[in-house]
Amino acid sequence: MSYRMFDYLVPNVNFFGPNAISVVGEHCKLLGGL
Repeated sequence: MSYRMFDYLVPNVNFFGPNAISVVGEHCKLLGGL
């Protein structure tokens, strides 16, 4: 997955924050498990 596309979809995600895993998991489910 392109980080640019992911940043477009989730502009405010902090990939090193405590919620990074849950946020990525939620968006993977929304996007069909990319």
